[in-house]
Amino acid sequence: MTRHQPGEARATPDDWLAIGEVSARTGAAVSALRFYEELGLIASERDGRNQRHYPRHMLRRIALISVAKRIGIPLQDLREAFADVPLDRPPSHQEWQRASREWRLRLEERG
Repeated sequence: MTRHQPGEARATPDDWLAIGEVSARTGAAVSALRFYEELGLIASERDGRNQRHYPRHMLRRIALISVAKRIGIPLQDLREAFADVPLDRPPSHQEWQRASREWRLRLEERG
């Protein structure tokens, strides 16, 4: 657990991370991140130098994408399951719960 000194900035879900940092933190290749973005699974914004930056809350989505891939869930299924989870802000607990139920149903259908 990282300790913060008084007055030191703390990470928030709205912090922005460069694509290389997201790749390093998640283990997803930069090319995979671009592909996930192309599919609408994650979203970034471009800075003044046209470089991608991701909000910190995308880390959870990317982790779930990695799990889905590991257990053989097609990305299209994941895209449908997460269709109602917002990309433009950190999702609420309730939004994640709804998506989780949808994902569970899809897993049971495959069972």
